[in-house]
Amino acid sequence: MSHINNKELLVALLDGPYSDFKEIGQDDWRDPEEKNAGFSLSTKGFCDHRTGESGSLYDLAEKHNLSILNNHHPASYSQSSTQLKKPSPVDIQRIWEQSKVADHPESKLAILIRSYLTNFRKIPFESYADLLRKGLIRMKEYRGERMLVYPSLSAETLNDGIDGKPFTVSRIQRIYVDDKGHKLKKKHLGSTKEETVAFVIPPLEKTSKKMAIIVEGLEDALSIRTDRKESWFFVATDKAGLKRVAGFFKDNNFDSILVVADNDNDHSPSVTGQALAWKLGEKLKSMGIKNVQVKMPDKPKDDANKAFKEGRLVEWINALIDIPEQFRIDDQETRKVHEGLRIQRASEVKTRPIKWLWPGVLAAGKLIIIAGDPGLGKSQVSLFICATVTIGGIWPVSGETCEKGNALILSAEDGADDTIVPRLTALNAELERIHIVQAVTLREDKERAFDITRDLERLKREIENIGNVRLIVIDPLSAYLGNTNSHRNAEVRAALTPVVEFADGIGACLLCVTHLNKGG
Repeated sequence: MSHINNKELLVALLDGPYSDFKEIGQDDWRDPEEKNAGFSLSTKGFCDHRTGESGSLYDLAEKHNLSILNNHHPASYSQSSTQLKKPSPVDIQRIWEQSKVADHPESKLAILIRSYLTNFRKIPFESYADLLRKGLIRMKEYRGERMLVYPSLSAETLNDGIDGKPFTVSRIQRIYVDDKGHKLKKKHLGSTKEETVAFVIPPLEKTSKKMAIIVEGLEDALSIRTDRKESWFFVATDKAGLKRVAGFFKDNNFDSILVVADNDNDHSPSVTGQALAWKLGEKLKSMGIKNVQVKMPDKPKDDANKAFKEGRLVEWINALIDIPEQFRIDDQETRKVHEGLRIQRASEVKTRPIKWLWPGVLAAGKLIIIAGDPGLGKSQVSLFICATVTIGGIWPVSGETCEKGNALILSAEDGADDTIVPRLTALNAELERIHIVQAVTLREDKERAFDITRDLERLKREIENIGNVRLIVIDPLSAYLGNTNSHRNAEVRAALTPVVEFADGIGACLLCVTHLNKGG
Protein backbone atom coordinates (compact mmCIF):
# COMPACT_ATOMS: atom_id res chain seq x y z
CA MET A 1 0.00 0.00 0.00
CA SER A 2 1.51 3.34 -1.10
CA HIS A 3 1.26 6.84 0.33
CA ILE A 4 -0.88 9.56 -1.21
CA ASN A 5 -0.14 13.21 -0.58
CA ASN A 6 -2.43 16.21 -0.16
CA LYS A 7 -1.67 17.66 -3.59
CA GLU A 8 -2.88 14.45 -5.26
CA LEU A 9 -5.97 14.42 -3.04
CA LEU A 10 -6.72 18.06 -3.87
CA VAL A 11 -6.50 17.35 -7.61
CA ALA A 12 -8.87 14.39 -7.24
CA LEU A 13 -11.38 16.43 -5.21
CA LEU A 14 -11.28 19.34 -7.68
CA ASP A 15 -11.72 16.91 -10.58
CA GLY A 16 -14.59 15.18 -8.84
CA PRO A 17 -17.19 16.45 -6.34
CA TYR A 18 -15.77 20.00 -6.27
CA SER A 19 -15.24 20.46 -10.00
CA ASP A 20 -17.02 23.82 -9.90
CA PHE A 21 -14.52 25.25 -7.40
CA LYS A 22 -11.99 27.86 -8.57
CA GLU A 23 -8.80 29.17 -7.00
CA ILE A 24 -9.75 32.56 -5.58
CA GLY A 25 -6.51 33.13 -3.68
CA GLN A 26 -3.20 31.45 -3.03
CA ASP A 27 -4.01 27.83 -2.11
CA ASP A 28 -7.68 28.73 -1.52
CA TRP A 29 -10.34 26.97 -3.63
CA ARG A 30 -14.05 27.90 -3.35
CA ASP A 31 -17.31 27.92 -5.30
CA PRO A 32 -17.23 31.17 -7.35
CA GLU A 33 -21.00 31.10 -7.81
CA GLU A 34 -21.66 31.30 -4.07
CA LYS A 35 -21.47 34.78 -2.59
CA ASN A 36 -19.30 34.89 0.51
CA ALA A 37 -18.50 31.22 0.04
CA GLY A 38 -17.66 29.71 3.40
CA PHE A 39 -16.49 26.25 2.37
CA SER A 40 -12.90 26.14 1.10
CA LEU A 41 -10.26 23.62 0.06
CA SER A 42 -6.49 23.93 0.26
CA THR A 43 -3.49 21.61 0.32
CA LYS A 44 -3.78 21.68 4.13
CA GLY A 45 -7.36 20.41 4.28
CA PHE A 46 -10.93 21.65 4.15
CA CYS A 47 -12.71 24.21 6.28
CA ASP A 48 -16.29 25.41 6.57
CA HIS A 49 -15.81 28.93 7.89
CA ARG A 50 -19.51 29.26 8.64
CA THR A 51 -19.72 26.30 10.99
CA GLY A 52 -16.10 26.08 12.12
CA GLU A 53 -15.87 22.49 10.90
CA SER A 54 -12.53 21.47 9.37
CA GLY A 55 -10.55 18.34 8.59
CA SER A 56 -8.11 16.56 6.30
CA LEU A 57 -8.43 16.10 2.54
CA TYR A 58 -8.12 12.36 3.08
CA ASP A 59 -11.24 12.38 5.26
CA LEU A 60 -13.09 14.46 2.65
CA ALA A 61 -12.03 12.09 -0.14
CA GLU A 62 -13.11 9.15 2.01
CA LYS A 63 -16.51 10.81 2.55
CA HIS A 64 -17.00 11.02 -1.23
CA ASN A 65 -15.61 7.49 -1.75
CA LEU A 66 -13.02 8.65 -4.31
CA SER A 67 -11.28 5.88 -6.26
CA ILE A 68 -7.87 7.51 -5.66
CA LEU A 69 -7.96 6.06 -2.12
CA ASN A 70 -7.89 2.48 -3.37
CA ASN A 71 -4.66 0.84 -2.15
CA HIS A 72 -3.40 4.13 -0.68
CA HIS A 73 -3.19 5.64 2.74
CA PRO A 74 -2.42 9.24 3.76
CA ALA A 75 1.18 10.37 3.84
CA SER A 76 2.60 11.07 7.28
CA TYR A 77 2.87 14.71 8.27
CA SER A 78 4.15 16.94 11.01
CA GLN A 79 1.44 17.56 13.60
CA SER A 80 2.95 20.92 14.49
CA SER A 81 2.85 22.25 10.92
CA THR A 82 -0.33 20.83 9.39
CA GLN A 83 -2.68 19.78 12.17
CA LEU A 84 -6.06 21.45 11.69
CA LYS A 85 -8.18 22.91 14.44
CA LYS A 86 -10.93 20.81 15.96
CA PRO A 87 -14.47 21.41 14.75
CA SER A 88 -16.48 23.98 16.67
CA PRO A 89 -19.93 23.71 15.08
CA VAL A 90 -22.34 26.61 15.31
CA ASP A 91 -25.58 25.81 17.15
CA ILE A 92 -27.96 26.20 14.20
CA GLN A 93 -30.93 24.99 16.26
CA ARG A 94 -30.34 27.73 18.82
CA ILE A 95 -30.14 30.43 16.14
CA TRP A 96 -33.36 29.16 14.55
CA GLU A 97 -35.20 29.11 17.88
CA GLN A 98 -34.00 32.63 18.69
CA SER A 99 -35.45 33.91 15.41
CA LYS A 100 -38.84 35.53 15.99
CA VAL A 101 -42.14 34.30 14.55
CA ALA A 102 -44.12 37.10 12.84
CA ASP A 103 -47.53 35.59 13.52
CA HIS A 104 -49.42 38.92 13.49
CA PRO A 105 -49.66 40.78 10.13
CA GLU A 106 -49.24 44.21 11.75
CA SER A 107 -46.39 43.30 14.07
CA LYS A 108 -43.01 44.98 13.74
CA LEU A 109 -41.51 41.68 12.58
CA ALA A 110 -44.15 41.17 9.90
CA ILE A 111 -43.69 44.74 8.67
CA LEU A 112 -39.92 44.16 8.32
CA ILE A 113 -40.53 40.98 6.32
CA ARG A 114 -43.14 42.73 4.18
CA SER A 115 -40.71 45.56 3.49
CA TYR A 116 -38.58 43.07 1.59
CA LEU A 117 -41.00 40.54 0.11
CA THR A 118 -43.87 42.94 -0.68
CA ASN A 119 -42.44 46.47 -0.91
CA PHE A 120 -39.22 45.46 -2.65
CA ARG A 121 -40.06 42.13 -4.34
CA LYS A 122 -43.73 43.08 -5.02
CA ILE A 123 -45.01 39.70 -3.77
CA PRO A 124 -48.52 39.97 -2.27
CA PHE A 125 -48.67 39.41 1.49
CA GLU A 126 -51.28 36.66 1.07
CA SER A 127 -48.74 34.63 -0.92
CA TYR A 128 -46.62 34.06 2.17
CA ALA A 129 -48.75 35.03 5.19
CA ASP A 130 -49.35 31.33 6.01
CA LEU A 131 -45.59 30.74 6.13
CA LEU A 132 -45.22 33.53 8.71
CA ARG A 133 -48.01 32.12 10.89
CA LYS A 134 -46.41 28.66 10.84
CA GLY A 135 -43.03 30.15 11.65
CA LEU A 136 -41.40 28.87 8.46
CA ILE A 137 -40.15 32.36 7.60
CA ARG A 138 -38.88 34.28 10.62
CA MET A 139 -37.04 37.49 11.44
CA LYS A 140 -33.86 37.86 13.47
CA GLU A 141 -31.99 40.97 14.57
CA TYR A 142 -28.35 40.53 15.58
CA ARG A 143 -25.79 43.27 16.23
CA GLY A 144 -27.83 45.82 14.35
CA GLU A 145 -28.43 43.53 11.33
CA ARG A 146 -31.89 42.41 10.24
CA MET A 147 -32.40 39.16 8.42
CA LEU A 148 -35.19 36.94 7.14
CA VAL A 149 -34.50 33.36 8.21
CA TYR A 150 -35.96 30.18 6.73
CA PRO A 151 -34.87 26.54 7.18
CA SER A 152 -33.94 23.57 5.04
CA LEU A 153 -36.53 20.89 5.77
CA SER A 154 -35.67 17.22 5.45
CA ALA A 155 -37.97 14.36 4.51
CA GLU A 156 -38.21 13.59 8.25
CA THR A 157 -38.97 17.15 9.44
CA LEU A 158 -41.25 18.12 6.53
CA ASN A 159 -44.59 17.28 8.13
CA ASP A 160 -43.78 18.98 11.45
CA GLY A 161 -42.58 22.10 9.64
CA ILE A 162 -45.69 22.30 7.46
CA ASP A 163 -47.94 21.75 10.52
CA GLY A 164 -46.21 24.51 12.49
CA LYS A 165 -44.77 22.09 15.06
CA PRO A 166 -41.21 22.20 16.49
CA PHE A 167 -38.60 20.41 14.39
CA THR A 168 -34.84 19.93 14.21
CA VAL A 169 -32.92 22.36 12.00
CA SER A 170 -29.37 21.77 10.72
CA ARG A 171 -29.22 24.44 8.00
CA ILE A 172 -30.77 27.88 7.58
CA GLN A 173 -30.80 30.58 4.91
CA ARG A 174 -30.59 34.25 5.81
CA ILE A 175 -31.53 37.27 3.70
CA TYR A 176 -30.07 40.46 5.19
CA VAL A 177 -32.15 43.60 4.58
CA ASP A 178 -31.94 47.28 5.45
CA ASP A 179 -34.74 49.25 7.11
CA LYS A 180 -36.26 50.02 3.70
CA GLY A 181 -36.44 46.37 2.69
CA HIS A 182 -33.55 46.29 0.22
CA LYS A 183 -31.52 43.07 0.18
CA LEU A 184 -27.97 43.57 1.39
CA LYS A 185 -26.66 40.00 1.16
CA LYS A 186 -27.67 36.37 1.40
CA LYS A 187 -25.92 33.68 3.46
CA HIS A 188 -26.37 30.01 4.25
CA LEU A 189 -25.43 28.64 7.64
CA GLY A 190 -25.04 25.02 8.69
CA SER A 191 -24.68 21.73 6.89
CA THR A 192 -27.08 18.98 5.86
CA LYS A 193 -24.39 16.64 4.52
CA GLU A 194 -25.96 14.48 1.80
CA GLU A 195 -29.52 14.16 3.09
CA THR A 196 -32.66 15.19 1.20
CA VAL A 197 -33.41 18.85 1.97
CA ALA A 198 -35.25 21.88 0.61
CA PHE A 199 -37.41 24.72 1.83
CA VAL A 200 -40.88 23.27 1.24
CA ILE A 201 -43.96 25.44 0.68
CA PRO A 202 -47.40 23.77 0.76
CA PRO A 203 -50.23 24.71 -1.65
CA LEU A 204 -52.28 27.86 -0.99
CA GLU A 205 -55.36 26.01 -2.22
CA LYS A 206 -56.05 22.31 -1.68
CA THR A 207 -56.68 19.97 -4.61
CA SER A 208 -56.96 16.24 -5.22
CA LYS A 209 -53.97 16.37 -7.55
CA LYS A 210 -50.45 16.73 -6.20
CA MET A 211 -48.34 19.02 -8.37
CA ALA A 212 -44.80 20.09 -7.48
CA ILE A 213 -42.64 22.94 -8.73
CA ILE A 214 -38.91 22.93 -7.97
CA VAL A 215 -37.00 26.23 -8.13
CA GLU A 216 -33.70 27.57 -6.84
CA GLY A 217 -34.82 30.72 -4.99
CA LEU A 218 -37.45 31.67 -2.40
CA GLU A 219 -38.51 34.83 -4.24
CA ASP A 220 -39.15 32.92 -7.47
CA ALA A 221 -41.22 30.31 -5.62
CA LEU A 222 -43.41 32.93 -3.92
CA SER A 223 -43.86 34.79 -7.21
CA ILE A 224 -45.02 31.68 -9.10
CA ARG A 225 -47.18 30.72 -6.10
CA THR A 226 -49.43 33.71 -6.88
CA ASP A 227 -50.48 31.91 -10.09
CA ARG A 228 -50.02 28.22 -9.21
CA LYS A 229 -51.88 28.17 -5.90
CA GLU A 230 -52.53 24.41 -6.03
CA SER A 231 -48.84 23.46 -6.29
CA TRP A 232 -46.27 22.42 -3.73
CA PHE A 233 -42.97 24.29 -4.01
CA PHE A 234 -39.53 22.88 -3.24
CA VAL A 235 -36.90 25.62 -2.95
CA ALA A 236 -33.35 24.29 -3.43
CA THR A 237 -31.99 27.67 -2.11
CA ASP A 238 -29.20 27.55 -4.74
CA LYS A 239 -28.26 25.49 -7.79
CA ALA A 240 -26.17 23.03 -5.76
CA GLY A 241 -29.26 22.29 -3.69
CA LEU A 242 -30.93 20.78 -6.78
CA LYS A 243 -28.84 17.68 -6.10
CA ARG A 244 -30.67 17.10 -2.80
CA VAL A 245 -34.33 17.40 -3.73
CA ALA A 246 -35.10 14.06 -5.41
CA GLY A 247 -35.59 12.18 -2.12
CA PHE A 248 -38.88 13.98 -1.48
CA PHE A 249 -40.39 12.15 -4.46
CA LYS A 250 -39.18 8.59 -3.88
CA ASP A 251 -42.69 7.37 -3.02
CA ASN A 252 -43.97 8.55 -6.41
CA ASN A 253 -46.49 10.71 -4.55
CA PHE A 254 -46.81 13.55 -7.11
CA ASP A 255 -48.81 13.52 -10.34
CA SER A 256 -46.57 16.06 -12.07
CA ILE A 257 -43.29 17.84 -11.39
CA LEU A 258 -41.98 21.01 -13.02
CA VAL A 259 -38.31 21.87 -12.49
CA VAL A 260 -37.51 25.52 -13.30
CA ALA A 261 -33.80 26.28 -13.63
CA ASP A 262 -32.22 29.72 -13.64
CA ASN A 263 -30.63 30.75 -16.92
CA ASP A 264 -26.97 30.83 -15.87
CA ASN A 265 -24.30 32.00 -18.29
CA ASP A 266 -21.35 30.30 -16.61
CA HIS A 267 -18.46 29.54 -18.99
CA SER A 268 -18.65 25.83 -18.10
CA PRO A 269 -22.08 24.30 -18.89
CA SER A 270 -21.58 21.39 -16.51
CA VAL A 271 -21.69 23.64 -13.40
CA THR A 272 -24.77 25.66 -14.36
CA GLY A 273 -28.20 25.43 -12.79
CA GLN A 274 -29.53 24.25 -16.15
CA ALA A 275 -27.24 21.19 -16.12
CA LEU A 276 -28.08 20.31 -12.52
CA ALA A 277 -31.81 20.79 -13.16
CA TRP A 278 -31.63 18.48 -16.17
CA LYS A 279 -29.84 15.83 -14.09
CA LEU A 280 -32.55 16.15 -11.45
CA GLY A 281 -35.24 15.68 -14.09
CA GLU A 282 -33.52 12.54 -15.41
CA LYS A 283 -33.26 11.15 -11.89
CA LEU A 284 -36.94 11.79 -11.21
CA LYS A 285 -37.87 10.01 -14.44
CA SER A 286 -35.67 7.05 -13.47
CA MET A 287 -37.66 6.84 -10.22
CA GLY A 288 -40.79 6.09 -12.26
CA ILE A 289 -42.32 9.58 -12.25
CA LYS A 290 -43.83 9.95 -15.71
CA ASN A 291 -44.89 13.60 -15.89
CA VAL A 292 -41.62 15.49 -15.35
CA GLN A 293 -40.75 18.71 -17.15
CA VAL A 294 -37.49 20.64 -16.89
CA LYS A 295 -37.65 24.21 -18.12
CA MET A 296 -35.72 27.47 -18.03
CA PRO A 297 -36.18 31.10 -19.13
CA ASP A 298 -35.02 31.92 -22.62
CA LYS A 299 -32.99 34.93 -21.43
CA PRO A 300 -30.31 35.11 -18.69
CA LYS A 301 -31.33 36.74 -15.39
CA ASP A 302 -34.99 36.82 -16.45
CA ASP A 303 -36.34 35.09 -13.36
CA ALA A 304 -39.89 34.61 -12.11
CA ASN A 305 -39.78 37.50 -9.66
CA LYS A 306 -38.56 39.92 -12.32
CA ALA A 307 -41.39 38.80 -14.60
CA PHE A 308 -43.92 39.11 -11.78
CA LYS A 309 -42.83 42.67 -10.92
CA GLU A 310 -43.21 43.59 -14.59
CA GLY A 311 -46.70 42.08 -14.79
CA ARG A 312 -45.85 39.28 -17.22
CA LEU A 313 -45.63 36.20 -14.97
CA VAL A 314 -48.15 34.08 -16.92
CA GLU A 315 -46.44 34.91 -20.23
CA TRP A 316 -43.08 34.10 -18.61
CA ILE A 317 -44.30 30.68 -17.44
CA ASN A 318 -45.76 29.86 -20.84
CA ALA A 319 -42.55 30.95 -22.59
CA LEU A 320 -40.22 28.69 -20.56
CA ILE A 321 -38.08 26.53 -22.86
CA ASP A 322 -36.68 23.01 -22.60
CA ILE A 323 -33.10 22.69 -21.37
CA PRO A 324 -30.85 23.08 -24.47
CA GLU A 325 -28.65 20.18 -25.58
CA GLN A 326 -25.37 21.70 -24.34
CA PHE A 327 -26.60 21.49 -20.74
CA ARG A 328 -27.81 17.88 -20.91
CA ILE A 329 -24.73 16.48 -19.19
CA ASP A 330 -24.91 13.15 -17.41
CA ASP A 331 -23.01 11.89 -14.37
CA GLN A 332 -20.05 10.94 -16.58
CA GLU A 333 -19.89 14.60 -17.66
CA THR A 334 -20.76 13.76 -21.27
CA ARG A 335 -23.26 15.82 -23.19
CA LYS A 336 -26.07 13.73 -24.68
CA VAL A 337 -26.74 14.79 -28.27
CA HIS A 338 -28.65 11.68 -29.35
CA GLU A 339 -28.34 7.96 -28.83
CA GLY A 340 -24.92 6.68 -29.87
CA LEU A 341 -23.23 10.10 -29.99
CA ARG A 342 -21.98 12.23 -27.12
CA ILE A 343 -19.97 15.42 -27.36
CA GLN A 344 -17.87 16.67 -24.47
CA ARG A 345 -15.73 19.77 -24.00
CA ALA A 346 -12.18 18.99 -22.92
CA SER A 347 -12.55 21.52 -20.09
CA GLU A 348 -15.38 19.42 -18.64
CA VAL A 349 -13.60 16.06 -18.64
CA LYS A 350 -12.82 14.67 -15.21
CA THR A 351 -9.26 13.36 -15.32
CA ARG A 352 -7.27 11.11 -13.04
CA PRO A 353 -3.83 12.13 -11.78
CA ILE A 354 -1.00 11.06 -14.10
CA LYS A 355 2.64 10.75 -13.12
CA TRP A 356 4.34 12.45 -16.04
CA LEU A 357 7.88 11.76 -17.15
CA TRP A 358 7.67 14.39 -19.89
CA PRO A 359 4.47 16.43 -19.27
CA GLY A 360 1.95 15.81 -22.02
CA VAL A 361 4.24 13.36 -23.86
CA LEU A 362 5.58 10.51 -21.70
CA ALA A 363 3.82 9.11 -18.64
CA ALA A 364 4.71 6.38 -16.16
CA GLY A 365 3.06 3.07 -16.98
CA LYS A 366 2.38 4.07 -20.60
CA LEU A 367 3.73 2.72 -23.89
CA ILE A 368 5.16 5.17 -26.43
CA ILE A 369 6.27 4.04 -29.91
CA ILE A 370 8.57 6.08 -32.18
CA ALA A 371 8.11 4.84 -35.76
CA GLY A 372 9.62 5.95 -39.04
CA ASP A 373 11.98 5.21 -41.90
CA PRO A 374 15.67 4.50 -41.19
CA GLY A 375 17.92 7.52 -40.78
CA LEU A 376 15.25 9.93 -39.50
CA GLY A 377 16.76 10.15 -36.00
CA LYS A 378 14.46 7.86 -34.03
CA SER A 379 17.31 6.47 -31.91
CA GLN A 380 18.70 9.97 -31.38
CA VAL A 381 15.36 11.12 -29.98
CA SER A 382 15.27 8.17 -27.57
CA LEU A 383 18.83 8.96 -26.40
CA PHE A 384 17.91 12.62 -25.88
CA ILE A 385 15.05 11.49 -23.64
CA CYS A 386 17.43 9.17 -21.75
CA ALA A 387 19.88 12.01 -21.18
CA THR A 388 17.15 14.35 -19.91
CA VAL A 389 15.97 11.74 -17.42
CA THR A 390 19.46 11.16 -16.01
CA ILE A 391 20.36 14.83 -15.50
CA GLY A 392 16.95 16.12 -14.46
CA GLY A 393 16.95 18.37 -17.52
CA ILE A 394 14.27 20.70 -18.86
CA TRP A 395 11.74 19.28 -21.31
CA PRO A 396 10.95 21.10 -24.56
CA VAL A 397 7.50 22.71 -24.92
CA SER A 398 6.43 22.23 -21.29
CA GLY A 399 9.58 23.86 -19.88
CA GLU A 400 9.31 21.66 -16.78
CA THR A 401 12.26 20.06 -15.06
CA CYS A 402 12.45 16.27 -15.15
CA GLU A 403 12.76 14.31 -11.92
CA LYS A 404 16.12 12.49 -11.98
CA GLY A 405 16.07 8.75 -12.56
CA ASN A 406 17.82 5.81 -14.21
CA ALA A 407 17.31 4.57 -17.78
CA LEU A 408 17.65 1.11 -19.34
CA ILE A 409 18.39 0.80 -23.06
CA LEU A 410 17.88 -2.46 -24.97
CA SER A 411 19.81 -1.76 -28.18
CA ALA A 412 20.25 -4.17 -31.07
CA GLU A 413 21.58 -1.98 -33.89
CA ASP A 414 23.80 0.73 -32.44
CA GLY A 415 27.02 -0.23 -30.67
CA ALA A 416 27.47 1.04 -27.15
CA ASP A 417 31.07 2.06 -27.78
CA ASP A 418 30.90 3.69 -31.20
CA THR A 419 27.38 5.18 -31.24
CA ILE A 420 25.32 5.14 -28.05
CA VAL A 421 27.77 6.39 -25.43
CA PRO A 422 29.34 9.10 -27.65
CA ARG A 423 25.85 10.47 -28.38
CA LEU A 424 24.89 10.36 -24.72
CA THR A 425 28.14 12.10 -23.81
CA ALA A 426 27.41 14.85 -26.33
CA LEU A 427 24.04 15.30 -24.66
CA ASN A 428 25.73 15.70 -21.24
CA ALA A 429 23.97 12.60 -19.95
CA GLU A 430 24.89 11.21 -16.55
CA LEU A 431 26.34 7.90 -17.77
CA GLU A 432 26.26 6.33 -14.30
CA ARG A 433 22.47 6.38 -14.53
CA ILE A 434 22.23 4.63 -17.93
CA HIS A 435 22.39 0.84 -18.32
CA ILE A 436 22.71 -0.81 -21.75
CA VAL A 437 21.62 -4.33 -22.72
CA GLN A 438 22.97 -5.81 -25.98
CA ALA A 439 22.05 -9.48 -25.67
CA VAL A 440 20.93 -10.00 -29.24
CA THR A 441 23.42 -12.56 -30.60
CA LEU A 442 21.72 -15.28 -32.65
CA ARG A 443 22.12 -18.84 -31.45
CA GLU A 444 22.58 -21.82 -33.79
CA ASP A 445 18.82 -22.43 -33.61
CA LYS A 446 18.33 -18.86 -34.89
CA GLU A 447 16.68 -17.66 -31.66
CA ARG A 448 17.70 -14.47 -29.91
CA ALA A 449 19.91 -14.83 -26.89
CA PHE A 450 17.50 -12.48 -25.13
CA ASP A 451 13.75 -12.53 -25.86
CA ILE A 452 11.55 -10.15 -23.86
CA THR A 453 8.50 -12.36 -24.35
CA ARG A 454 10.37 -15.29 -22.80
CA ASP A 455 12.95 -13.67 -20.52
CA LEU A 456 10.93 -10.87 -18.89
CA GLU A 457 11.51 -12.23 -15.38
CA ARG A 458 15.28 -12.00 -15.93
CA LEU A 459 14.87 -8.41 -17.06
CA LYS A 460 12.69 -7.58 -14.06
CA ARG A 461 15.38 -8.82 -11.66
CA GLU A 462 18.04 -6.72 -13.38
CA ILE A 463 15.87 -3.61 -13.30
CA GLU A 464 15.07 -4.12 -9.61
CA ASN A 465 18.80 -4.39 -8.91
CA ILE A 466 19.41 -1.10 -10.75
CA GLY A 467 16.61 0.69 -8.90
CA ASN A 468 14.78 3.96 -9.68
CA VAL A 469 14.39 3.08 -13.37
CA ARG A 470 12.12 5.71 -14.92
CA LEU A 471 12.63 4.91 -18.62
CA ILE A 472 12.96 1.63 -20.55
CA VAL A 473 13.98 1.97 -24.21
CA ILE A 474 13.70 -0.92 -26.70
CA ASP A 475 15.45 -0.12 -30.00
CA PRO A 476 14.35 -1.65 -32.31
CA LEU A 477 11.28 -3.39 -30.99
CA SER A 478 11.45 -6.31 -33.44
CA ALA A 479 14.87 -7.43 -32.14
CA TYR A 480 13.51 -8.32 -28.70
CA LEU A 481 10.16 -9.89 -29.53
CA GLY A 482 11.43 -13.37 -30.48
CA ASN A 483 9.00 -15.08 -32.83
CA THR A 484 6.32 -12.41 -32.47
CA ASN A 485 5.28 -10.96 -35.81
CA SER A 486 6.20 -7.30 -35.35
CA HIS A 487 3.88 -6.28 -38.20
CA ARG A 488 0.75 -7.56 -36.50
CA ASN A 489 -0.55 -5.10 -33.96
CA ALA A 490 -2.46 -7.68 -31.92
CA GLU A 491 0.64 -9.87 -31.44
CA VAL A 492 2.86 -6.93 -30.51
CA ARG A 493 0.26 -5.60 -28.08
CA ALA A 494 -0.09 -9.00 -26.43
CA ALA A 495 3.69 -9.38 -26.15
CA LEU A 496 4.20 -5.93 -24.62
CA THR A 497 1.26 -5.98 -22.19
CA PRO A 498 3.20 -7.65 -19.32
CA VAL A 499 6.15 -5.30 -19.95
CA VAL A 500 3.88 -2.24 -19.72
CA GLU A 501 2.27 -3.62 -16.55
CA PHE A 502 5.71 -4.09 -15.01
CA ALA A 503 6.75 -0.56 -16.04
CA ASP A 504 3.55 0.79 -14.48
CA GLY A 505 4.34 -0.99 -11.23
CA ILE A 506 7.75 0.67 -10.88
CA GLY A 507 6.66 4.08 -12.23
CA ALA A 508 8.59 3.81 -15.51
CA CYS A 509 7.68 4.64 -19.10
CA LEU A 510 8.22 2.12 -21.92
CA LEU A 511 9.60 3.74 -25.10
CA CYS A 512 9.89 1.54 -28.20
CA VAL A 513 11.54 2.32 -31.54
CA THR A 514 10.37 0.54 -34.70
CA HIS A 515 10.92 0.76 -38.46
CA LEU A 516 8.15 1.29 -40.97
CA ASN A 517 9.72 -0.03 -44.18
CA LYS A 518 11.23 -3.37 -43.17
CA GLY A 519 9.69 -6.76 -43.80
CA GLY A 520 7.17 -5.48 -46.33
